[in-house]
Amino acid sequence: MPTPPTDPGLWTLLQERSDRALWQWDRPLQGRTGTTRFVIIHDPSRLDFEDFDEAEKMFEMLED
Repeated sequence: MPTPPTDPGLWTLLQERSDRALWQWDRPLQGRTGTTRFVIIHDPSRLDFEDFDEAEKMFEMLED
């Protein structure tokens, strides 16, 4: 299982392939969960998205 990034917040693994992972990142905001972003880790790259559909589309476009 991939290791989530070290940014503060709650990380949930949504999808993974041999070379990349798609995470949901619930970021804290003034002591509580605030905003959600979707993050693709494709070493050494990191792509951040506000929209899940956009993130999922990019995740699928990346080749193994």
